Amino acid sequence: MVEQTLLPEEVGFRLAEISVADPTRRHEQVLDLLLQVGNASAAVLTRPAGPGQDAEVLASSGYAAELVDAVASSEFAVQDLAYQAILRDPGRPLRCWRDLEFDYAATELARDLLVPAGFRGGVSVRLETDAGEHAGDLHMSTEARSFPTDAAMDLMRRSRSIVAALCARRSTSSPPGREDGRSVLVRSDGSVEPLSADPGSEIIGLARLLAGRAEQVGRSLRRMQRWRDRDGAARSVWIEVVTGGTLVTVRDEPLPHRLTWRELEVLTLLGAGLPNFSIARRLDLSERTVAHCVERIFAKLGVAARAEAAATAERDGLTLVDLR
Repeated sequence: MVEQTLLPEEVGFRLAEISVADPTRRHEQVLDLLLQVGNASAAVLTRPAGPGQDAEVLASSGYAAELVDAVASSEFAVQDLAYQAILRDPGRPLRCWRDLEFDYAATELARDLLVPAGFRGGVSVRLETDAGEHAGDLHMSTEARSFPTDAAMDLMRRSRSIVAALCARRSTSSPPGREDGRSVLVRSDGSVEPLSADPGSEIIGLARLLAGRAEQVGRSLRRMQRWRDRDGAARSVWIEVVTGGTLVTVRDEPLPHRLTWRELEVLTLLGAGLPNFSIARRLDLSERTVAHCVERIFAKLGVAARAEAAATAERDGLTLVDLR
């Protein structure tokens, strides 16, 4: 077994292709991709049905029918200790065997079905869309405890909402905001296609700017940043390179973690690797003011170091769109 070598750009490109491909094969294609990302031997993708009902199995590979039935059963969510850990801590929607506070190999499901089948590691992922809808679950097994690797876990975390959108019962593969007329598709030839009502010239201009940058850096996973319009309103901006162009979606959304706009400016520059004195010069502030601001950011994000703050900013889309 070798470590997975798929790059984020490759995964993003393939998810974009799957989103516009034959919908009858979508779930199998998603599962095949995830198996490669996690370097896994088996996996199953399920979708919740209803209270007290067994989950719908969307796709499965490498598992015996008995194990698939056990994972899809209505009792699984309340009996499986790893999944219970996810439900207790929604901030950690992925749990692999090695980062649990107990030995998962000793649980009933692992002892009776997984370990005898040769599995020594694995991961469970609760799939939620950007709107917070529980769209499904991914369960994956590996032949070694060292897999999925930390890099694979991070890649699954970053693509989780996109996979959820592809699994949701209703079509939610579009970024949030399309329904309120704030999505713009900038085609590769430079033409602009508003996807519903007129989003306005300011958003169209923003979309053109971001699409040009996306084409320059190549295909990547859908990314979220923050933007403040001319009226001073805070927005989230989703940028996704898709087949034929770049999709830019603007959504009305307040800043999370009780961050202020000034703190977001400082966090953006901190995430870019700038020290306090450089941030102070860039924002025309004193170093002392910046230092206090960094302390407040750490407290609000629940981190203790600049690297942790930068990682959280990347994860939660807490970087400002650079309009220069």
